[in-house]
Amino acid sequence: NGEGASLTNIFSTMFSVETCDGKKKFKQTWTKNMLEATTPRIIEVDDDKGSTKITFMPDYQRLDTKLDDGNYAKIVKRVYDIAGCNPQLKIFLNGQRIQIKSFKDYVAMYTDKFEYDENENWQIGVAPSEDGFAHISYVNSTETVQGGTHIYYIWYQIADKLRTYIKKKHKIDVKPTEIQQHMRIFINATIVRPRYDSQTKENLITEVKEYKTSWEATDKFIAAIIKSDIIQSILD
Repeated sequence: NGEGASLTNIFSTMFSVETCDGKKKFKQTWTKNMLEATTPRIIEVDDDKGSTKITFMPDYQRLDTKLDDGNYAKIVKRVYDIAGCNPQLKIFLNGQRIQIKSFKDYVAMYTDKFEYDENENWQIGVAPSEDGFAHISYVNSTETVQGGTHIYYIWYQIADKLRTYIKKKHKIDVKPTEIQQHMRIFINATIVRPRYDSQTKENLITEVKEYKTSWEATDKFIAAIIKSDIIQSILD
């Protein structure tokens, strides 16, 4: 959408758009970094389903890169990310459908030791971490590499309840930030009209009160985390 489509077009040797609203189908192709374009073609169709198809060939020379193993791996990961965040969609890679039935299955691709909870708009996984706090998080299927308000929203709820448990059970007052260092959190969140600090959408700045969706760390979920290796790691 918007700048993303235009920039992809500009940095491609070929960029083609096909879109259909169920009654009419539109097709147009640009070449030479969007300098040349075919005449738009619009035809009448009888199709119950609308669709959009984008086909493009990156201009590797202008991008000063090539489709090497590293760049290919990034694309493959992105396709798996989309499949993990949207299990209701059929996602294909090189003609083969990616079989991920839920975000829980996606988390299991990273680790086999984690606790999981979800509601309609939030899917949360919590695993032990030996290397400090880490997160793998998505907002509306976009990976928030840097993090954002949703990270604090989730980990603080968990850390606060774990802190209460540790203080009552072990008579030790541990700071939430110290508990945080022993967690690896996986988040797939749906947030209404999210805002970011840049066009790359790596850091969410939407305030919690503006999410229009929510998640709460239930006693059942906290009890499961308490039984995991996280508590012993904190105590050690």
